[in-house]
Amino acid sequence: MSRSSGKVLDIISFGNNFEDISRNRITLTNTNVEAVRGKFGEYGLYNGSDSLLTCAISSSLLITNAITIIGWIKTNVADNGILYKGDASENGDYGLRVDSSGFVRLILNDADRVTGTINVADDKWYHIAATYDKDAGGTTEGKIYINGNEDATGDYSTVIQTSSDALKIGRYHSATYTFDGILGDIKIYNIALDAYEVYKDYISRLPVSKYEVGKVSIS
Repeated sequence: MSRSSGKVLDIISFGNNFEDISRNRITLTNTNVEAVRGKFGEYGLYNGSDSLLTCAISSSLLITNAITIIGWIKTNVADNGILYKGDASENGDYGLRVDSSGFVRLILNDADRVTGTINVADDKWYHIAATYDKDAGGTTEGKIYINGNEDATGDYSTVIQTSSDALKIGRYHSATYTFDGILGDIKIYNIALDAYEVYKDYISRLPVSKYEVGKVSIS
């Protein structure tokens, strides 16, 4: 499998029409998500109460051995969901959320498996990524990256469960945990991207003045 073929979801916005431009073309149902100017182009503004994007049931979202979740976020509210595939009782296959301390948490099989250390609920833009590879070995199968840099790891090596529950963008398991802020460039892969690939995604849309080529700073 090529690395690019591992992408199973890639959401962009055309006005208030949000579409998956991955090869799967998963249908999205928009509930009160407004298109606004984001970090790069149009992103989704979530109101913290009843807005979400619901992905149609698709076999491509039944991910078992490895996963990568990527997106840009901006919020000043902690304790809310970024995305979640599961039911209203916290029985979930996988997901990503911001906890009450503003830390990013990777959810696998009904529980938090990796917890970040950086507060992202401070009304600034962050590129976030979470990866998991059941067969990676060692004690760092799960990883969280913030702005292209590894933030935290977790030891977990179990197959991800698969359910018939829909994937929801902008929510954890209930409306109480609806995202309050802006989400964009949401992507999911059924492989675990490595550190370089995550960093490459982070810098891919930044002006060249924001990063280095080799060890020479570009201004």
